[in-house]
Amino acid sequence: VGINNPGYEMAAKLFPNPARDYFRIRGLEGRATVSVTDLSGKLLIQRDVSSNENIAVDELSQGMYIVKVAGTRGIAEMKLLKE
Repeated sequence: VGINNPGYEMAAKLFPNPARDYFRIRGLEGRATVSVTDLSGKLLIQRDVSSNENIAVDELSQGMYIVKVAGTRGIAEMKLLKE
């Protein structure tokens, strides 16, 4: 269980968004755990990443996903559109 930190959420950005094959997270400090879920909450991807590391989404269907980033500065949740 984590505490949302609005300052962290503002610092972390997904790009490109919409994504086709991969996305990256800009604004991470150190490593973070990234989770990608569908809108029903089903976990599809979970891995540890560092800033500007590619996260492959080429096997996901087109649609909207929730990306949760848990790092040293807190937890952020963002929407990702997969094309």
